[in-house]
Amino acid sequence: MHETLTLAGTLERFLRKAADLSLRDVESLPYPARSPTGMKKKPTNAMINVKGTEIAVIRQEDEDFISLTDMLKAKDGDFFISDWLRNRNTIEFLGIWETVHNPNFNSGEFAIIKSQAGFGIQYRLWFTNTAANVQAVTGSQYGGTLVTAPALNDGQWHLLTLVNFLDGATWRTRVYHNDGTQFTQFNSGPSAPVAGLLRIGDTTLGGNGWNGQIDDLRIYRRALTQQEIATLYNPPPTYADWLRSSLTPAQLALPSFTDPNSDPDSDGSNNLLEFALGSHPNNSADIARPTFQRIGDTISFTYPRLRGNIQYLVQYSTDLEGWFTAGIDQDSITPIGQTAVATMTVPPGSERLFLRLRVMEP
Repeated sequence: MHETLTLAGTLERFLRKAADLSLRDVESLPYPARSPTGMKKKPTNAMINVKGTEIAVIRQEDEDFISLTDMLKAKDGDFFISDWLRNRNTIEFLGIWETVHNPNFNSGEFAIIKSQAGFGIQYRLWFTNTAANVQAVTGSQYGGTLVTAPALNDGQWHLLTLVNFLDGATWRTRVYHNDGTQFTQFNSGPSAPVAGLLRIGDTTLGGNGWNGQIDDLRIYRRALTQQEIATLYNPPPTYADWLRSSLTPAQLALPSFTDPNSDPDSDGSNNLLEFALGSHPNNSADIARPTFQRIGDTISFTYPRLRGNIQYLVQYSTDLEGWFTAGIDQDSITPIGQTAVATMTVPPGSERLFLRLRVMEP
């Protein structure tokens, strides 16, 4: 019964961590007694109940087998399995032990456990030679080298982005350099699981250490577009950046010049609107005004959508008191940095119509 005691101890430790329980909370069903003749008996199934969670227990002769997959249901299994069985060698050992000793071992569900506990797909970027060409690996598929200009080993900072995406029915991988105008692409095909810890600046086997600096590492749960990568490379200026580039040190110390609601040049546009449209906060001659055009019953409202850190909203009113957005196509397709055109149909019976652009910080 050594294995039974070991598993019971493991179960107790897991339940204490996952649900603040102990074996005192377990209600078990009685097992049939061993055959007096010593003959082998068929496996006997039983269930134990741990505060509403049923866990299967199988008795094979004098040995008990506790379902690891049922134990995950105790509480948020996807998270706790990675904490409880963090070491991949432990998982491999349990899988082999169960395969040998448990005739009803569910190898399919155990494969899912392995995939959730430190086994993943490799994504790798590395320099291939002294010319500093970069190459990518997705799963077991190797891509071609990307020769960048300027060269990656010029002593300056470079942005490298690896994106894996589904193109129709084909998985593809792209490696972008800097703003994404230079990239290489290859079909990634079926991905191969790779056992190993996450390593940054080295390979799993070691010996290819990174000779340089790494900063601002990001991992996204979706594939970025080339435009999004360009924004990462050239982030839009913040409101504070815009003020510093437009005002003198003495003006920066005055709230009447820096407050978003201030209008230091008295041109009728406050600072936030001037920032959003790209005009100068303290030069009334530098003004950016939206324009509109009516053709039939359709009105087009055109303005520069320059800032990714600003929310733009076109609104209309018939009395300058209530403002509405219903029925306005806000042109959500136009990317940041280009001219947006919002359109609407004149409401029936309207004798007059007012339009405005509202800008807000998210």
